[in-house]
Amino acid sequence: MMPPLSHVVAFDEATHTYRDTGGVIQPSVTTVLHAVGLVNGDRYTDEARDRGTLIHKLARVHLETIAGGAPGKALGMLAVAGERGVHGYLSGFVNYINERQLTPLAIERPMRDPLLCYAGTPDLIAKDRRGAVGVLDIKSGSIERWHKVQVEAYARLASHAHGPITWRVILYVRANGTARAVTVPPADWVTADQVWLAALRVYRTRQLWARTDEEWRRANADDV
Repeated sequence: MMPPLSHVVAFDEATHTYRDTGGVIQPSVTTVLHAVGLVNGDRYTDEARDRGTLIHKLARVHLETIAGGAPGKALGMLAVAGERGVHGYLSGFVNYINERQLTPLAIERPMRDPLLCYAGTPDLIAKDRRGAVGVLDIKSGSIERWHKVQVEAYARLASHAHGPITWRVILYVRANGTARAVTVPPADWVTADQVWLAALRVYRTRQLWARTDEEWRRANADDV
């Protein structure tokens, strides 16, 4: 009997590397999107990246403290956000979570697709007031086309651990304390999934070509 496929993955934050239970590196969603050219990294400044990292960290701590029954500590995160200049961004996130009455199921938990062998860390997998399970991704920059592809790839990951994912939301938080929630309509799920699968195929083809190129050159050295 074949062993059950596992969605468990180990994540090394220092190298941003995912490995399955056998130690094999799994490409991340963002790595694939960057490698195939769907994301233009030159458009993002170091300041914007650092701000995004901080916002995600504070949002995670806020959710963890609420889930752990420590609202006082959660309020402390808002104070820290104010000191670090991102209070508005965090406030927009917190207000949205409260308004939607979302119950966290997984907060920035590294996951792996055991069938397609890629990995990633969805910002939030949650249950809404109706009991429907979905994926929420936080953004602090401008709206980009690839965001829907990214969240669809995360929805695939989440489905292995939490069953059907019935909603996808990309939450664009702003410095002024507002947030724009973009709910990805079901009609876009298929297209985004097709783009993701195509990107993954291109990525793997390039990796295969790079691994075999040197071997080919050695074997055909006399003819080159």
